[in-house]
Amino acid sequence: CRKATGAKADPMDQEATDAFVQYLRIDTSNPPGNETEGAKFLQQLLTKEGIQSRLLGSDPKRQSLYARLESGSKEKALVLLHHIDVVPPIVADWTKPPFSGMQSNGYIWGRGALDDKSLGISELMAMIELKRRAVPLRRDIIYLAVADEELGGLHGCKELLEKYPELFT
Repeated sequence: CRKATGAKADPMDQEATDAFVQYLRIDTSNPPGNETEGAKFLQQLLTKEGIQSRLLGSDPKRQSLYARLESGSKEKALVLLHHIDVVPPIVADWTKPPFSGMQSNGYIWGRGALDDKSLGISELMAMIELKRRAVPLRRDIIYLAVADEELGGLHGCKELLEKYPELFT
């Protein structure tokens, strides 16, 4: 048998890992929320790629992020949705600091790593790759990072759907 050499590393893998670690370091515990800091972080990554986005929400500390890649079609959009907020950690229960983004034994540790910041970075990287590759889209793609999922979504999805229904048509 020949010795396996493995696949060539994709530069986007490291880029995604770096973004994920940085995102985990932002304390978006709900209560009190503070999702705007997370939304601004994601927004700056989109802006760097030339993807326009908007912060939305009536509370300046509890804003959500909306971005859209246009297809030019009349098909219904595909929404990539995740929530920015996390349940407040009980620090004594953690073996690693909950907002460290620490990498240990092949794992990345942090509050929100499984629910739901990993999904948010995966979706964000998909948007970025679609844009970079100029992939022709059959339908618009919406990236939606929302506030307040952990306490019912009143300051997140509910508010966005009520105040900005035109963004989802």
